[in-house]
Amino acid sequence: MPTCYKCRQKMIQGFTELKFDEDGKSIVVRNVPAFICPCGESQVKGSIAKYISNLIDEILKIEKTTYRKKIIKDIHVGEIALA
Repeated sequence: MPTCYKCRQKMIQGFTELKFDEDGKSIVVRNVPAFICPCGESQVKGSIAKYISNLIDEILKIEKTTYRKKIIKDIHVGEIALA
C-alpha cells in the first residue's frame, strides 16, 4: 500500500470523486477507484487517471461539436462507473 505524500500515513483502497472545470463546464466523476488517506488525501493510479481524462476530452469534444451545429443540448455527466 502506498503512503500519503502529505502526512506519510498508509493509504487504503477506496473510492474518490474527481472534479473537472473546463471551458466553463463542470464535470464530476464519482466512484473512482483510489487509495485514500485518513487525512483526506486521495491518490488515483495513472492508468485510471488517463482513462478518465480521455473520457472527459471526448465529452468536451462532443459538446463543442453539438454547440457548433447550433443544436443546444445539455450534456449531464452525473456519474461514470469504472468496471
